[in-house]
Amino acid sequence: MQGIFIAALIVTILSAGVIGGAIFWRAKANERKLLFVVTLVYIPIFFAAYYGLRLPLDSVLGPILSGYPVEFYQFVTLFYAPITEELAKLSLLAVLLLAQRIKKDNYHRFAFTVGLGFGIGEIWFLAELFAKQPQIASLPWYLLGGFITERFLVCFLHGAFVLIAVHYLIKGQYRGILYAMGLHFAVNLPIYLAYITRDYIAAYIWQILLSYYVIIFALVMLVLTSRIISARRRAGSNRLNKR
Repeated sequence: MQGIFIAALIVTILSAGVIGGAIFWRAKANERKLLFVVTLVYIPIFFAAYYGLRLPLDSVLGPILSGYPVEFYQFVTLFYAPITEELAKLSLLAVLLLAQRIKKDNYHRFAFTVGLGFGIGEIWFLAELFAKQPQIASLPWYLLGGFITERFLVCFLHGAFVLIAVHYLIKGQYRGILYAMGLHFAVNLPIYLAYITRDYIAAYIWQILLSYYVIIFALVMLVLTSRIISARRRAGSNRLNKR
């Protein structure tokens, strides 16, 4: 087995164990089955978003943008993932919201469950992609620590973006979707900066910078989502005390 697939298996188990374990530990007994199903369903939803939304979008915009500088085209493609992936992640959640299976006291668990499943799908999509690149395919798994760390953090970030969106949607406010897309765009922006400065800044320097950027971004999102969840719990406690 190629090292990239072993690394993918490791980060899948790590993400499921840490993120999934935290979700199921805090979940109510009557939620756990649905949370598990949502996790499994969202693994193929990543592929549906890529092949069913992102590629068709590029097939339309690509020819239109072909006459522009390649740097402009690359900038436009930065919007592909935030738009298609955030909408895809909210697809099933919208149904659960309408069915009132997601409420103010559990939406954070469903948000991170969606992110986990979607992130696992992306792990295996990238593993298959990297397996076709000789410079990566030849590496043993223990030299792919950057991939493992980044993918684990991205599983968390996918859930954090969904949490932001649902936090507002559950109040009837649609701006949360734009916030989620904006945050997704922000985490991907350095990839574009690395591309346009490739003649001035060495690739290995950008790899280091990108690694630290994702870690810092994840820590900021951890603080932000923790504050949202804590505020929700305090509000719930206050309502109980008033009864």
